[in-house]
Amino acid sequence: MLNILIRIFTFLLTICFVKISLLSCFFLFVFVNSGIPIWFRLFSHKHNPDAYSIDFIKECISYRSNLFSDKDYHIIFLADRWFPNIDVLSFIQDIGCFYCIRSKSFFTYSYYNSDNSLITSHLRDIKPLKYSAKVFKNVLYTRKLFKTNIVVSNYSNTDEPCFLVTNDDTSRTVRNYSYRFCSIECIFKSQKSNGFRLESTNTQKIGHFISLFTVMCNALVWLTIIGTDYIKDKHKYHIKIRDIRKNSNYTTSRLYSFFNLGLTIFNRCYYNTIDFNLKFNFVLYDV
Repeated sequence: MLNILIRIFTFLLTICFVKISLLSCFFLFVFVNSGIPIWFRLFSHKHNPDAYSIDFIKECISYRSNLFSDKDYHIIFLADRWFPNIDVLSFIQDIGCFYCIRSKSFFTYSYYNSDNSLITSHLRDIKPLKYSAKVFKNVLYTRKLFKTNIVVSNYSNTDEPCFLVTNDDTSRTVRNYSYRFCSIECIFKSQKSNGFRLESTNTQKIGHFISLFTVMCNALVWLTIIGTDYIKDKHKYHIKIRDIRKNSNYTTSRLYSFFNLGLTIFNRCYYNTIDFNLKFNFVLYDV
């Protein structure tokens, strides 16, 4: 990771250390098939309780929501099974945003039957449908009876169904949650085994790691932009990279992520295997 970052660092030095808040200045667009970091904070030790406090989580949500307060965006917060907290879900709803959170199966949901009696069951008692999602609208989630929607999907190849809690359009719940894998998890993979190998660093000082992480976030966005730009205007690059595979059913699949495509182009330029000037305008667009 350090070798890659050192090479990229020489190009990004004047950008990264003007202000750390610069991270929030140009990370304003989310790709459909990729993602970009817009904010981070680091904590010392693996299980620092400050990182899990409700006040801190609300602070994070407020910051990200305020970034787009002057835009008419449909903001959805996604999270895995450890996250569901009624206070946090209520907070997201109160600030006019949406959530799509995976729930653990031992949580309860309640509803009133025709006799106006409150019926309470566990999520694990729901039998999912085989080829479609099962939707429960306006049910009461957990013992706190928080009113929300629950969508049960058996699409994913997991040992148990996926229980999704949302205040958004239930017809798009499964698709919305899928962005957690194709966008968010892709960032983690690029930061670690698929790119910068962040976990292999030997630094033990949080201040040093913050600087390293800041450079990495800038580099990740920049390389993603380069990869996206290549897909959009291949004829301008005069570079031949086999990034598409043709399948037997006449469809195509991508061999590189936008990030890895940008990293490949950068490495070729760095080692002088091609004569090409890389862009530094930080213009974000989708393909």
